[in-house]
Amino acid sequence: MARTTKVVNKRTTSSKNSNTSKSKGFFGKSFDLKSRKVQFFVVILIVAILGGGYFTLKSFAATSDSLMLIPGDYELVSAHYLTETAPGLKANKTVTELNPGGSIIIDPTYSPGAKKLRDFLDTVSGQQVVICALVRGVDGSYPVRIGAKGFGPDYNLVSKTTPSLPTSDYTKVCSDSITVSPQRKWGSVSITNSDGTGNFINSTARVGYVTIERVITAPAKNSTPSTPPPKK
Repeated sequence: MARTTKVVNKRTTSSKNSNTSKSKGFFGKSFDLKSRKVQFFVVILIVAILGGGYFTLKSFAATSDSLMLIPGDYELVSAHYLTETAPGLKANKTVTELNPGGSIIIDPTYSPGAKKLRDFLDTVSGQQVVICALVRGVDGSYPVRIGAKGFGPDYNLVSKTTPSLPTSDYTKVCSDSITVSPQRKWGSVSITNSDGTGNFINSTARVGYVTIERVITAPAKNSTPSTPPPKK
């Protein structure tokens, strides 16, 4: 009796390569990683993911409403850092003491906090901001002067003299609204221990921190009452 033999097809090298060059893709379908079309699709996908992440990060940065500048970000003129020993908001924290005529200056080029300042002013370009400081008087209740130079298309200084500072604890004082011009010439901030006429005050003041805050305006309310729909 003749015996029947079962023929088993051997896998060739080419068939192995073809199987290994394919992978399961989306929805269980296979795609060839050596295909130019697939490679092009992968490149486009990577670019889209990276680009989307960049713009998402940029949008988060653009929503920042304030910038805080702290000791270490400033240039000091007749001023120095110290640890506040008086009880209150800044007890045991580093603050800046301004001698008579002394200043804190944050400019967009030379100050330690220059990049932070530049980046924030770029974010709020064309909008209004206020400059605020947490301050207190040390040996007398006197004002300080808050200044912004070159926020507009020129180098003009815009300044405001604050009310007299309390000596018991720190209080937040702010400038008037200042427009940050897209064509700003400079963009420096200063807190000076002097009055509005430039006269130095024979007293020391301490600054806890400085902030630049975007002015958020509420949308105008419609003054015209809406007409109710006619009754059916």
